[in-house]
Amino acid sequence: LIPVLPLVSFPFPMAQAAWMAFGLLILCLAFAFAFFQTPPWLMASLLTFYPIFFGFLLGNFDILIISLLFLLIGRLPHLTPDNKAGQIILGICLAWVTIKPQFIWFYCLFSLLMAIQKQLWGFLYGFAGGLGAFLAISFLIVPNWITGWTNRVIRYPSYTGGKISITPLLESFLPSQYFAHAYLICFFILMGILGVLLHKWHKGEFSALSILAFGGFITFFFHPHGNSYEQLTFLIPVIIWIVQLARKHSRKAAIAWIFLVLLSWLVFVLSRFGPLAAASSTGLYLFYTIWLIFGILLPPRFLKGLEIS
Repeated sequence: LIPVLPLVSFPFPMAQAAWMAFGLLILCLAFAFAFFQTPPWLMASLLTFYPIFFGFLLGNFDILIISLLFLLIGRLPHLTPDNKAGQIILGICLAWVTIKPQFIWFYCLFSLLMAIQKQLWGFLYGFAGGLGAFLAISFLIVPNWITGWTNRVIRYPSYTGGKISITPLLESFLPSQYFAHAYLICFFILMGILGVLLHKWHKGEFSALSILAFGGFITFFFHPHGNSYEQLTFLIPVIIWIVQLARKHSRKAAIAWIFLVLLSWLVFVLSRFGPLAAASSTGLYLFYTIWLIFGILLPPRFLKGLEIS
């Protein structure tokens, strides 16, 4: 709640306008600092992408979270042990985005592992110190917040109407009492694969962008989703891939971005029809899965050697 405290005394229309302007500013600045030489057309058209537009329209914290995730993912690989100030600032940013753990848990894990690999101890100190400071402030503002937060987490799927990705498939052939077992089996299989890929990444046999892409897949797979802006958990790697592609093949990147933007709005339109209502939360994820398979497993495997730069 810290970012909204300065707006508490404002009339709602003024506070809403200020908050939306702040979100747009942070998104553009974070993206610009995260990825140098970003094509102007990409930054100028970020709001045309439906999940970003919807999150921005609702005014929730997801836009600030993805902005800081872009900054972390874009700058962390370039930090050196000598850049103490940069490490501490990014560490504090990572601490703040933990306000939504179900959204960022993988990106947090990846950032911490990269910091350890690169011996960026200042980043770890910034993260630990920031987390401690935010926890202390939270207890000062709302002493019993843990109880309220736990209750919200338990009720989250019911009041958002969201389901875990595999639930509709399980409903077609498995009694509901076995869903938990199926979730556990999927969890251990996917986490086992992630562990193998992280080991390969640590040995230099797998690219960082491939890890991010697979991590985004897992994050959304287990996220009880019901709103389009939640799809940003797996779309962050796609946007980073388009940024990377634009540096070598601007036309191909523009085509890929236009296709992604149009697809996001097509999925939204289709979700307005009763029989296709599930398209809102699963349509882009299906296309993402295909993108991931061809990017990592099948030719041309365009993600396997692509690092974040």
